[in-house]
Amino acid sequence: MQPSKDLSNMKLVFFGTSEYCIPILESIHKNFELKLVVTRPDKPVGRKGILTPSATKLWAEKNNIPVATPATLKKDAEDRISLINHIGHINPDLAVVSDYGLIIPEKIFNLPKFGTINVHFSKLPDLRGPSPVQFTLLRGDDEIWA
Repeated sequence: MQPSKDLSNMKLVFFGTSEYCIPILESIHKNFELKLVVTRPDKPVGRKGILTPSATKLWAEKNNIPVATPATLKKDAEDRISLINHIGHINPDLAVVSDYGLIIPEKIFNLPKFGTINVHFSKLPDLRGPSPVQFTLLRGDDEIWA
């Protein structure tokens, strides 16, 4: 029997935004070397339109993890080029995506050594979109990934 390899020195990049991502971030941070959190830019909230950071940005800042907040990842956009350079400099082993909100271009998706995995809150492609959990409940499913 071969001894198991220690994966704690694997460098990871995380793409995500909502509070639902926090348990995933906690687990990654506990078990791997989390090098960057990519999340949506701060957005206006409430009547006064107070700029509010995402839950993952707040978590990353609290845990001293660098944060990138590209507004767009469209071709030739400065944010996209900057993110490609940033991730390339990190040279991550893996990226994890969960509830991010932007379509990640193939060039970014393929930057990590072992690629990118997506943690989704519902059965794909059946319940893709912005509200998979709500639609699961609304249509009366009693199993999510069956």
